[in-house]
Amino acid sequence: MKLQPRTIKEISEMICGQDYGENLFPYRSSSYLTDFFSNCNLPHCHDGSTRNWWVRNVLDELNERPVDNPLLPSNELIAVITELLEPTEFQDGDDDRSKALSVINK
Repeated sequence: MKLQPRTIKEISEMICGQDYGENLFPYRSSSYLTDFFSNCNLPHCHDGSTRNWWVRNVLDELNERPVDNPLLPSNELIAVITELLEPTEFQDGDDDRSKALSVINK
């Protein structure tokens, strides 16, 4: 299953640290974006370009990869979404990630 462009855009904003009014997702600078993808076992290293566009391009690439299950996105995108919701990333008011889960489920 391929994710829609608007979904890719939203996930890229979450990875970069879009505010959503409550600072749900941590702001990630260049090196933290590289670390994020490294934690997903993906070899993407931020090149210094605009963060959101760079992340979106990476996600677009991952969205084109083959899928094991036609009802799910690629394994690489599943790894990205799993890392995005890693419990250790959430603190101060969203320890159980319920607010972040609500945003990502939209």
